[in-house]
Amino acid sequence: MDFAEFYREAKDDCLRTVLVSVGDQDTAQELVAEAFARAWASWRTVSRHPAPRAWVVRTALNLSVSRWRRHRRELALADPSLVADRPADGGAADGPVDATIMTALRRLPTRQREVVALRLFLDLDTAQATLADLSSSPQADWRVAWYGGLCELAGGKPDRARAAFSAVYDEIPGELAPKLALAFAAEAAGDLPAARYYFQLVWTIDRSYVSAGFGTARAYLASGDRVSAIAAVAAVPETSSHHAAAQIAAVRLLVAGGAGLSVADLHQADQRLVRLSLEDNDPRRHQLAVEILRAALDWVSDGTAIPQRASAQSAAERILGYEPNERALRFGLERGYRALATLMPERRVELVDMANSVRPRTWI
Repeated sequence: MDFAEFYREAKDDCLRTVLVSVGDQDTAQELVAEAFARAWASWRTVSRHPAPRAWVVRTALNLSVSRWRRHRRELALADPSLVADRPADGGAADGPVDATIMTALRRLPTRQREVVALRLFLDLDTAQATLADLSSSPQADWRVAWYGGLCELAGGKPDRARAAFSAVYDEIPGELAPKLALAFAAEAAGDLPAARYYFQLVWTIDRSYVSAGFGTARAYLASGDRVSAIAAVAAVPETSSHHAAAQIAAVRLLVAGGAGLSVADLHQADQRLVRLSLEDNDPRRHQLAVEILRAALDWVSDGTAIPQRASAQSAAERILGYEPNERALRFGLERGYRALATLMPERRVELVDMANSVRPRTWI
């Protein structure tokens, strides 16, 4: 790649990255222009750099530090809450950085802000190259290992991510974030016992870490423990914005028992669906009803369940209001598919065909 092509492809991303660090668009443009000029003057060397964009960004940020030292004062930076009101800072609608992103990133400490900006606006290799530079700095702390672990995990190297997160855990053992990161890395590496240990540890301590609850469920499910997986997602608090998603997952786990499915599972799924805070015209409610009735129909079709079904005639023993026999459940499924066809016009033909295929034979 020649310099002209590199400049065309990299200039906007480099500007955004530097802007996030210095906070002023005019200043960022001056720094980036000077950094590209130096890159052009040393292109033979820079072109062989493993991450040329990182070289430009690092040069621009070093120039910023040198400028500050010369003037013996900090550059005037906007208050993060006002960035969106200053077009010169790039926070306006036509600026190089979205106002919301700019505001959030400007609240981070400088080093963290630089690494996140590199990951966000450039690429993984660029962020890793910068982290390598930061790790050799005497001011480096656990944050370098933290972001290094995130980069390794994003790059599909969970074992290296675990090593990085373990180093963070050693530095701040009382924090939950490194424990959760170790859980995700262990899960990605296929170490299910370790993943389950860390997910469950975080979930037991703090129910607000909902991703730990879902991670615990995945780990249990992978080991064949469906009951514990259901308990994990069912424990998501009602105050959580993920409560509905967790209850939907619990319903689906209840009816995914296959040969191990019981009438108790079906009734529990029925009760959870009734309590679920979904509107009557929400397709998810009808989809879950179809899944429950389909599981019930499979259960009824299993000859070993016949003795249990014979006495299950009371209203309390019905499944979503249908008697637990093949004819009633097929009628229920037909109604469920037709309701979905009404709510999902893009799948109408498919769902109507499914309704027709499942309905019981009649004289009409």
